[in-house]
Formats: sequence, C-alpha cells, structure tokens
Amino acid sequence: MSENGNSAGWIGTFGAIVAALIAAAATLAPRFKNHPHPTAGSAVMGPLEPGVNRQGMDFDAYGSSAPNAQLCPEACRTNGDCKAMTYVESLKSCWLKKGVPGPAAPGGPDYVSALKQP
Repeated sequence: MSENGNSAGWIGTFGAIVAALIAAAATLAPRFKNHPHPTAGSAVMGPLEPGVNRQGMDFDAYGSSAPNAQLCPEACRTNGDCKAMTYVESLKSCWLKKGVPGPAAPGGPDYVSALKQP
C-alpha cells in the first residue's frame, strides 16, 4: 500500500480500463475478420516454367543461395517487391526479379522460372 492509501483505488481503476479495452477489442474484431489486409504473404505464384531463363531485372547482382527450385518461388511470393524469379540449378541460386523479363536464351534444364500472379 502506498503512503497515502490510494493503491487499491488506482489498481481498481486500472483493472476497469483494461477490461474496457478488452471488451472493445472483442466487439471490433468481427468487423475486420472478413476484410484481410493484402500482404505479400497472400500472393500466389504461377506454375513453374522448367527450362525458362528470365534474365535481367534482378534485385541484385549476386542472387541468393537456395538448395532447391521449390524455395525460390516461395521467396518471391513472400516478398512484396518481387514480380518473378529464376532458379539456376547448377549454381543453386535464386534470382528474384523486380520486373517481368521475357524468356531469354540460353534456356534449358538448368533453369526454372515462375511469375507472381496479379
């Protein structure tokens, strides 16, 4: 108890405020559950394009290491700035794209690409 004897009153008031905030949140939550905020996580990638090299428009000059082609589309899907990707099998590298370059030569079994769906 504090020196002036007001601790119990302060704790009671604080508890009432917390209870009111929880009740307000419970009332508002159903209004928003059917209106999800669009996020990169809700994006969808198109089908994999085996043998397609989409060269250029890379995020950087180095790509990123990825042990398999399935991880590269997921990296693109969850990145809000990514529009497409190309995975290079022999280098185990994933190239995220800030645009959608057309297919480029050389293509072949070393490449897998995909586009993010609008």
